[in-house]
Amino acid sequence: MKKVLLWGLSPFLDTIIDGLTAAGITIDGIVADAVDAAEVHGISIIKSDTLTEREPTCPPILVSSMATATDADAFLGAVREIKGRLGLSKATILHPVALADLIKLNFSGKGLIIGANRSGSTLLFHLTRGILEQGGPVSQGHREQFIEHMAKNHFNATIRHLTDAFQSEGAFYCGNGSTRFGAIDVFGSSHQAFFEITPVPARRYLFDTVHRCYPIIDADICKTVTDLGYCVLTSLRNPLDIIVSNAFELEYVFFRMFPGKKLDRVESDLRENYGRFHLNNRAWFEEMALYVKRNMEAWLQLQGVSTGIRYEDLMYHPGPAMRRLAETLGCALDDVTLESIWKRFINKPLATFKAHYFRPGEGKWRTYLDRGHMEILKKLGYPEMLAALGYAVDFETAVTTTPPPPGNPDESMKLLLAIRDAVFNMQFQTRSSRCHPDILNLQTTQPFEGLQFATNRVTFGSRFLKIITSDSYHALHNGIRMP
Repeated sequence: MKKVLLWGLSPFLDTIIDGLTAAGITIDGIVADAVDAAEVHGISIIKSDTLTEREPTCPPILVSSMATATDADAFLGAVREIKGRLGLSKATILHPVALADLIKLNFSGKGLIIGANRSGSTLLFHLTRGILEQGGPVSQGHREQFIEHMAKNHFNATIRHLTDAFQSEGAFYCGNGSTRFGAIDVFGSSHQAFFEITPVPARRYLFDTVHRCYPIIDADICKTVTDLGYCVLTSLRNPLDIIVSNAFELEYVFFRMFPGKKLDRVESDLRENYGRFHLNNRAWFEEMALYVKRNMEAWLQLQGVSTGIRYEDLMYHPGPAMRRLAETLGCALDDVTLESIWKRFINKPLATFKAHYFRPGEGKWRTYLDRGHMEILKKLGYPEMLAALGYAVDFETAVTTTPPPPGNPDESMKLLLAIRDAVFNMQFQTRSSRCHPDILNLQTTQPFEGLQFATNRVTFGSRFLKIITSDSYHALHNGIRMP
């Protein structure tokens, strides 16, 4: 890309121009109908109506009119003007967060936490954020503030656009998470129905002080954030406990789909059986064990880049664990301050819903894994991996009892298990171990390569198809990186 047009003026115009100029990109003009001057900063001012003369050779248009993170309507308003009123159907529209690839940024004092799902990352996230807050505010320049504002602006616009669309179809709960780096999951529910979309592009890590996500760690992710000055941490936990914890975890959408089931009760026969049905499904268990193994082995290869923090150390040896965490983050805090941070979060509910079955602690696997499970783990090479991680497990004598099977799941339980399977597979790229006739899975091709959707309600599926054929979502999805 050699040329762009700018759409509109904002207080960050100087930063935008400097970033484009430094990258060798020519600004072909600034579209600003309300400006009478012939040029601004030596760049020609042009009127929007003249753009129709440039199709199909019009260069990409970077929307430069957003002034704040909360001005979420400005970008989509520009998209409607360009694609609708002006009829530039082939125009490439860029959000200014795409400039993060061109501008030299320094986000020292921020953190990225990567870990397998249910590895203790939530506790590590809160403790890390607490330490960084006590360490004092991060000093940032004008460019960093601009990119933070624009990353949040794009995030807010994306969430609002998708939430409004599904609420119009009857969804009364919508949320989001970050299982992949550089993307979010958007999900929601109505009575007995759910939807899940992933991965929706969003550069949330650029505005989070501590960003938490769950991809398998790799060198590219580490380089991206360390070049920005981030401290990279990986949450570690006994892999056997991670497997068991995942078996009992409920999806957030369940709590609004089935309010009559009172799923917020941590100890219940329903939740106990839900976990045991997962564990008794040997295909599910093996796939989950492989998922955890891939995560742990990836960290072993990159432990020189990402510091591993053990959940068990934070729980049972908080003094040295908190000192090590603070030192890794570059924060000089005394033991009294670190203890006060630890006490704020330890053994406290840290999630929106009670999606996790167990109280905090270690060794839950001893109650639930039988000889058959341990044989699968031995076949997958778990003894060697656990030894490399520093966890001692005697595979011959550790298990003494076999949990009784809970029988066959009823139709309601089958739906819960199938939804969990569908959502987890989408988020973490694992293989399915269950199917359900009511669940619809869709996967898109270009221009939304890899975008996946699942639901058990036809109207939610229809809404998704309308979204991905809209100019607005096309610009949100594809406009956050420079062509």
